Amino acid sequence: MTWQPTRRAVPTIVLTGGPCAGKSRMIADLPSLMRERLGWHVITVPETVTWMGDHGMRREDFPDIVTFQSVQTRIQASHEDDAIEAATLMHDDHVIVLMDRGVPDASAYLSGDEYSRVLRANGLSEALVMGRYDAVIFLHSVACGHGSLYERQGNAMRIERDASDAVLADERTMRAYATHQNVIEIADTVTISEKTERVLDAIAKSLPRIW
Repeated sequence: MTWQPTRRAVPTIVLTGGPCAGKSRMIADLPSLMRERLGWHVITVPETVTWMGDHGMRREDFPDIVTFQSVQTRIQASHEDDAIEAATLMHDDHVIVLMDRGVPDASAYLSGDEYSRVLRANGLSEALVMGRYDAVIFLHSVACGHGSLYERQGNAMRIERDASDAVLADERTMRAYATHQNVIEIADTVTISEKTERVLDAIAKSLPRIW
């Protein structure tokens, strides 16, 4: 007897926050931790702007920021959709999609009118975008609590020059998710391991509500 895939709902969680908040490190570590401690198989969606830079699509290659962000949003939505589709076809009944940033992150670097244009160009609305995610875990930047530890290096696409820039970006990104009904804030910590434990605990507490 051959296996027949059954489509089902798949929980989706966005890991977002200010620059240098530890998202990329956690995206690498959480899948094994969630499998071991929570019994969930994790599919991850990489940060789109970093993926674009790694594949020859930089901001300066486009005529303006709206065009760049429109392309980024299209790629982001496609990656998310592909991950969710894959999750529905897997044997495991406990598959979750964990995203390194979501579509709304773009609004932190655009005016309200520009973000509306980006959404319209991709056939989206703010309500449709927010509905893509069951939960948003917001990691505050290390610049918010430990400015001296803020480092720009490590991500060639990061545009924040110093800790004060990073704090402003953190605030703008938080506002980007203001209309989402399930945002969980994770304060900055001295060590990434402590922050990871807080995120893991937040996910464990969220799963009964979203699944």
